[in-house]
Amino acid sequence: MRQLLAIAWMQVRLWLRLPKHILVSIALSIAFLVIANRVMVIRLGRHMSVGVHTMNPEAARLAEREFGVFNITMLRYDRLEDGRRDLANDRIVGLMSLPTEEQRSVHLVFSGRNPLVDRELASVLLRVASQISTNAAHRTRITMENNRYTPDVMTTFMTSGLLPFLIFALASVNLGLFWLCDYEKGTLYTLLAAPARRSVLVAGRTLGALAVILVTFIAAVALCRRFVHWDMGGQPVAWWAAAVLQMVTMGGVFFALAMVCRRFALYSDVSMILVLVLVFLSGALTPIQTMPGWARILGALTPTYYAVRMMRAVMTGADTALPRDVLALVLWAAAGYAFGYWRLRAATLDRRG
Repeated sequence: MRQLLAIAWMQVRLWLRLPKHILVSIALSIAFLVIANRVMVIRLGRHMSVGVHTMNPEAARLAEREFGVFNITMLRYDRLEDGRRDLANDRIVGLMSLPTEEQRSVHLVFSGRNPLVDRELASVLLRVASQISTNAAHRTRITMENNRYTPDVMTTFMTSGLLPFLIFALASVNLGLFWLCDYEKGTLYTLLAAPARRSVLVAGRTLGALAVILVTFIAAVALCRRFVHWDMGGQPVAWWAAAVLQMVTMGGVFFALAMVCRRFALYSDVSMILVLVLVFLSGALTPIQTMPGWARILGALTPTYYAVRMMRAVMTGADTALPRDVLALVLWAAAGYAFGYWRLRAATLDRRG
C-alpha cells in the first residue's frame, strides 16, 4: 500500500510539473460541460420567433400567452403571405394560422430546413394549437405543412453535418501529422535543402496528401453506406465539388496548425480541443437557430460552420449553397496555406541563424 501511494503521488507530481496537461484538462472540461450544455441542448427561447396569422386580437393574446410559457417570442401577421415570406427568410422558425369564419382549422407551417427544429417546434405548436382549438366556438382541426421530420431525412441531415468532420480528421492525419513527423525527425530540413524551391515542396506534398485524403474519403463513404444509407442529394457534381473544396480548406488549416505547433504532443492536444469546440459551434449536431447569440457569432468565424452549411444544402435540398459559403472556405484555405508557408520560412531562417 505504501508503494502504491508513493507511485500515485509521483504521478501527481509529474502531472503538476506539466502545466500544459492542466490547461488541456480544463479546456476539455469547459468544452464538455459548458459549451456542450449551452449549445448542444436544443432550447426554444426568446431568441427564436414564431409567427401567428390572425385578425382576432383575443386569439392573438391567447396564442402569445401560450407561447410565453415556452419563453418563445411571437410575431403577429395580418396577412399570411407576410408570415410565409419571413419564414422563408429565417426571420421566424414556424408559422401558425388561426381559425377564421371561412377556414375553421389551425394550420401549422414549418420551414422544413432543419428536422431537429421541426421536431422540437412541432410539440410546442401542437400544444398551443390544441389549446386554441379547445377554446374555439366551433370545432376546429389541426393541419401541418412542410414538417420534414422522418427517419430517412434525419439520417441524411445528421450525415451532412458529420461528413465535414470526417474530412477534418482525414486532413489532420494525412497532412498535418506528416509535417510534424518531418519536424521531429529532422527530415524537413533535409527536404528544404533539396534543389526544388520551397513553394514547390509545399505544393507537391499538399497535392499528394489531398490525393490520399480523397481516396480514403471515397473508401470510407463506400464502406459506411453499406451500413447506414443516406441520400447524397440530386446534385452529385455539386456534392463532390463541395467535398473536394473542404479537403483543400482543411488541408490549409492543418498545414498552418502543424507549422505553429511543430510538436506532436501539442498538435494532438490542440486538434482534440478544436474538434470538440467546432462540432458544437458548427451546427453539425445542434441547429444554428437554437444556439445562443454568442455561439452563432463564434460559429460564423470557423471554417466548419460554412462546410456543414454547404454540405447540408447540397444533400438535403432545403437550402441552396450560398456563394459566401464557397468564398469563406476559399479564404480559409488561402489564409491557412499562406500562414503555414510563412511559418515554415521563419523556422528555416531561425535554424540557419
